[in-house]
Amino acid sequence: MMSVSFCANAWNINDFGREISSPMTQESARNVFIVGASTTFITNYFLRDSIVYPLRKTMTKSNRLGDADEPIELAGRDVPNGIYFLSMLGLGYFGEKDSDDQKRYYENAEVMFKATTYAALVTTILKYTIREKRPNGPNRNSFPSGHTTTAFAFASVVGARHPLYYGIPAYALAALVGVQRMNSDSHYLQDVLAGATVGTAFGLGINSLYDKSSENKNITFSMIPISHNGFFASGRYSF
Repeated sequence: MMSVSFCANAWNINDFGREISSPMTQESARNVFIVGASTTFITNYFLRDSIVYPLRKTMTKSNRLGDADEPIELAGRDVPNGIYFLSMLGLGYFGEKDSDDQKRYYENAEVMFKATTYAALVTTILKYTIREKRPNGPNRNSFPSGHTTTAFAFASVVGARHPLYYGIPAYALAALVGVQRMNSDSHYLQDVLAGATVGTAFGLGINSLYDKSSENKNITFSMIPISHNGFFASGRYSF
């Protein structure tokens, strides 16, 4: 039976340290982080006049997404992440008890939740530290793009834990979210690149930790109340 108990101090401090640093300690995630951070830096400091500003003008003038703009924007509000998380919990709960499949489903849910949460946490900290002004208004939380962060956290987990025919559409959706954020004049190109870097690095980093420890992993996990769109309930799930 699945039991759910909510508590204020649900994180194991050792797990937190390993997981929050996973973009730098896990090779695949570290490579993505280095390339993504370098590309973001170059774009922000050297390509603003030649690429960033002209791209903004072109995209916002044409509004090429049309009626698809709002549905795509929802994909950056943790909607795919939440659907995946709940689906994996449901498959595990109603599936064969104590089976390898059940363990995998629960682990999928845990990886998705943690990758999304850590990525959103880091993005939120960066937003309120860097304080970049949005292109479409006085709001100063443009860098990085939170929508793009969670969209790429979703895509990287799906891509890492499922076959390519799931991963490719997930990454395509995440890329569309990044395009939508620029199309709506909510973010610059460097904001989207940074969000994609943070989301992908945490998705690959957390997944790598779980792959390495899966043989000794207990199907128990915890949550913290951080999201760029609001707060998650803090809790501990045991299966």
